[in-house]
Amino acid sequence: MILAGDIGGTKTNIAHFETAGKSLVLKLSQSYSSQHNRSLSELIEEHLRDYPANITAAAFGIAGPVVGGHSKLTNLGWDVDAQEIAGLLHLDKVRLINDLAATAYGILRLPESDVVA
Repeated sequence: MILAGDIGGTKTNIAHFETAGKSLVLKLSQSYSSQHNRSLSELIEEHLRDYPANITAAAFGIAGPVVGGHSKLTNLGWDVDAQEIAGLLHLDKVRLINDLAATAYGILRLPESDVVA
C-alpha cells in the first residue's frame, strides 16, 4: 500500500493507493485539520491507528520548500523530516516534495479524458 499526503497549513489529506499496472487506485482518503496535531508524524500515527495498512512506500507534498528531505511549514511550525517519517513507517526512504511540484507531476498521470485545453 502506498501512503500519500498533501500537507498544508490548514488541512492535511492522507490517502492509501494500490498499484494496478501503471495506474494508481485510490483505496482510502481522509482529511485532517493540520492545527490539531503537533507534527506530521503525530498525524500519521493517528491516521494509521484508525486505518491500519501495510505501507510499502510513502510520499508527501509539502506546502513549502523541501531541501534535502527536510521542510519547515511556517504556518504550523512543523519540522518535517523524511528520515524520521521513514523510521515511523519502517521504510528505507520516504519522499517529500513541494506541493506545487507534486501537482505538476500528478497532471502527467491524468487520463486524457480528464485534461481540458
